[in-house]
Amino acid sequence: MSSIVTRVVATPAHLKRALSAFRENFRQYEKRHRSVDLPPENSRASAGQVKDLYTKVQVKDALLGGAFSNSMSIMHTSEEFILDFLTTFPLAPKVNARVNVSPPHARRIINILGDNIAQYEDRFGKIDDGSPPHEPKAAFNLN
Repeated sequence: MSSIVTRVVATPAHLKRALSAFRENFRQYEKRHRSVDLPPENSRASAGQVKDLYTKVQVKDALLGGAFSNSMSIMHTSEEFILDFLTTFPLAPKVNARVNVSPPHARRIINILGDNIAQYEDRFGKIDDGSPPHEPKAAFNLN
C-alpha cells in the first residue's frame, strides 16, 4: 500500500515558476552528471487508474490540508534532487516540506507537472506566472 509523505498546496502561477526552475536545474544536472532517460510516451494514467490509485493511497490526517508554498528551492547532488517548498512572508522564509527524489523520479515529476499545467491552461486559460514576455533576439547584429 502506498502512502503520501507530504502534500504541498501552491498557486498555479507558483507551480508554473517552480516547474521552470526544476527544468533548468535538471538541465544543469544532466550537463554535470549524466543523462536520464525519458519515461515511456504513454505513461499518462487514465481517469480510472488515477481513481484506483487514490483509493489505495493512505493519507495521514495531519497531511490532508497540505503545506502552503509560494516559493521553492531546488538543489541536486549526483544521486538525488532536494525540493524545498517554502512559505515566504515578511521576516523570514520557512521550509514547510522537503522532498528528496532520485534523478529518474525527478524526470517523471517534471513530465507530470508539465502535463498537468498544460491541462490546467487548456481548461482555464494561460497562467500568468509574472515572468516577462519572451522577446525574440537577433542571432547577429547588422550594425
